[in-house]
Amino acid sequence: MAIIVAFVQPKSPVVTIFWSLLLFLFLLVPLLIFFRNRWWRLATIPVLCVGDVVFGILIWPSANGDSKPSLGTVIESAKHTIATYTTQLPWRSMLLGLSIGVAATTILIWWFLKHRRAAENEKPRVQILTPLDTWHVGPRLTIRGSVFPSEISKVQLLVRPWNEAWYLHNEIQVNGSAWACNYRLEKPGISYEIVAVYGNSLKNPQYDELPPRVVKSNVVKIHQRPNVEELIDCPDQQLHQTKIADKDQIGHLVIVCAVRYQKVQEGHAPAHIEFVFCILNMSLYPMSVESIDGHITYFIDGEFYPAKLLPTLELKEKASNLGFRQPGWFKVQQDFKTEGEADLMLNALPDTTLFQFNSLNVKVSGGGSSMFLNTSNVSFRKRDNQWNQSDEMDFIFASMGDQKTTIETIKSAHSTELQKLQFELDNLKGLNDPD
Repeated sequence: MAIIVAFVQPKSPVVTIFWSLLLFLFLLVPLLIFFRNRWWRLATIPVLCVGDVVFGILIWPSANGDSKPSLGTVIESAKHTIATYTTQLPWRSMLLGLSIGVAATTILIWWFLKHRRAAENEKPRVQILTPLDTWHVGPRLTIRGSVFPSEISKVQLLVRPWNEAWYLHNEIQVNGSAWACNYRLEKPGISYEIVAVYGNSLKNPQYDELPPRVVKSNVVKIHQRPNVEELIDCPDQQLHQTKIADKDQIGHLVIVCAVRYQKVQEGHAPAHIEFVFCILNMSLYPMSVESIDGHITYFIDGEFYPAKLLPTLELKEKASNLGFRQPGWFKVQQDFKTEGEADLMLNALPDTTLFQFNSLNVKVSGGGSSMFLNTSNVSFRKRDNQWNQSDEMDFIFASMGDQKTTIETIKSAHSTELQKLQFELDNLKGLNDPD
């Protein structure tokens, strides 16, 4: 187009401006298509404008507008115009100004990009590191990734079997800027899609589409193959299998070691009964006592007596997040509706009063599962003051020796820690020593 316009030189300034604008638009469209990066676009558009202005100057009509110059005449005219302009321009000032402008523009762009990169780095983000996209995996695998910022990060996982909904999983272990999740693919021979989500904003158990306006990773697509080796990131495979099996045995692996009876009178409030439970976690998962329901069975003089109020759970934080082989304790408090009921229960003969706990459901949870403690064999008479299993209590008392050493070590400088440890020690000790 430029050659055609240059050969057929316009006869008026209006035509020259028209051809210049047309050439600018003609070159602008492929420029926008070719350069996807907006910074390249911003850099090339001024160059295009300058080139278009130069072209307009070269084809500006002469005084004799009716003449139709030949191509040679146009070239000679362009040479003369360029020579005239180049000899008259203040090149030193122009080069100095251009250098300053380029330097200032470069510094400004560098500063902008630096701060933009810093702002991008501060944004929350989450990634899936393994497995990679299109991997073939076995029925069980460990999904690992990274998360930022690491101080208060939480991660949720969305997994979608082929042509189904996205299922939410919250049992993600976050350690600093790394997170991991052991996952079992229930349906063999199909593809799965995995997405990690930053935070814990998702509440529904499943989603038809990926939730908008959440910080999430790229979608990783994997293929489950029954004959592919399991991708379990654990150095001890037997220990890992034991941990998996523990999920179905929580109710038996968290053991009730002892139950102690005590009558409590607090000021002018009606007296009530407290049963102090001591438990031992033998599961590889951290376990916590969550809630109770049901009732305690009372037998007075051989007759069943139902309390009018349900028992309540107290001090469950003492049995929260218990690690492997770690003991804990909590209280079950029995209040009474009337003074007559309290007098009957509290003053009944010790020899003829029996407590049974097979109808009391104590819910414990850990590792994404929850079950009830096995209390079917827990019963004792009031005169005995407590019930315990000697083997389990011996194990707990052995660990209490370490707590005693800790108490002696921090005795002079850490009075607060001393009181807490001594309080727990006294409660556990009392389960083995009748009043």
